[in-house]
Amino acid sequence: MPSLRKKNDGRYFVDYSRPRRNGKRKRCRHSLKTKNHAVAEKRFNAFIKSIEDAPPLPTNFDHDLESGNPELKSLATWYTETVMLARGCTCESRHIAGVRLDDVLNWLSDRQVYRVGDIDSTPYLLENWTAERLRTHKPTTVRTRLVTLKAVFNAAFEYRLIDSLPIRRWPSVRIPAPKYDELDTQELKRFLSELRTRKSAYTKVACFLSYTGARPSDAANLKWNDIIYDEGLVFAHFRQQKTREFVSVALSRQAQEVVEMERARQTGSEYVFTNAKGEPFPPRRISKALWESPRRWGFKNISAKTFRQTLVTILYDGGADDEMVRRITGHRSEAIRSYRKVRRSAAHELAQKFADVFDSETTEQVRTEKTGHSKAPMSHKLLGIITVDRTDSSVPSAGNSARS
Repeated sequence: MPSLRKKNDGRYFVDYSRPRRNGKRKRCRHSLKTKNHAVAEKRFNAFIKSIEDAPPLPTNFDHDLESGNPELKSLATWYTETVMLARGCTCESRHIAGVRLDDVLNWLSDRQVYRVGDIDSTPYLLENWTAERLRTHKPTTVRTRLVTLKAVFNAAFEYRLIDSLPIRRWPSVRIPAPKYDELDTQELKRFLSELRTRKSAYTKVACFLSYTGARPSDAANLKWNDIIYDEGLVFAHFRQQKTREFVSVALSRQAQEVVEMERARQTGSEYVFTNAKGEPFPPRRISKALWESPRRWGFKNISAKTFRQTLVTILYDGGADDEMVRRITGHRSEAIRSYRKVRRSAAHELAQKFADVFDSETTEQVRTEKTGHSKAPMSHKLLGIITVDRTDSSVPSAGNSARS
């Protein structure tokens, strides 16, 4: 019997079982994608009704296909209308699989490839299709279509419609990692000023992410009980959604103002950042808003990780050590160093600061020669050691103090 359950982070889901062709049942889980109990119950009832109204599973796999060398389009229809239905797939998923297969099979038909056996006789067939599609489609789209076609051949081989798999080695599609542009101090100020002028539901949570460098999942699940006030200092003590470890993040004055503005706006919600209905923002919605909105403002390739990298870089450039960076960002592992992006001008700025010490040393040496006073060594100046001029009569020396 399907049951409505709740995860530790507050999201609701459904545990149910669906029948299989062999008479057994398979345990499944369906996410309702909400933390509101009333909305979860409404979606739960709709999901139960969709299961009850589902068509019966086929009792047999009778087909009119030619065993050994069936037609590709007939094989695709058999897979979507029989195999996927027996596996309990929804009508929408079967339609999506059919659209993916039509794209590949139409391309093969234009090259006189109609049956499974024709694939073996044409070398580098899918490699050419992959290279052509990558020019106009995203790598993820190309990969999903190849995976769907591979599932068709595996099902046909399982039910002995074909004697062997027509493709032994499938084309590899490499999905590049997303590139995020790091913001310098001036660009970050411009972004925050632009963000404050926009009236969006994600404005406050975006400001909080930029001030703290937190992840969208952590900001979405941040509760008022996680905000701790300790002798004038404010911390956010919460369990990270990625690592499931408790961390304490030091909140700056600007981050505290964002939190207090949300406290004044809300009425009775346990979460800090919520929408107009009092529900917490889904992390994916936050990431999508941070990706789409800045592109309209002239910023490209900005995400929540951009704020994290920018904050870590500014902290390291300001002289913070690893322990201080971990306390500010809440990152517990040594991988925090990988977030730092060395700016091209950072090395020149540090070299100039070191050179300014020598310039001041030369100036002080000229003053010492004119006045006759001694000067502290360079090592003392770099280490911040304060020296005392022993020639000054107002400061007694060790010998004078001993005689007295």
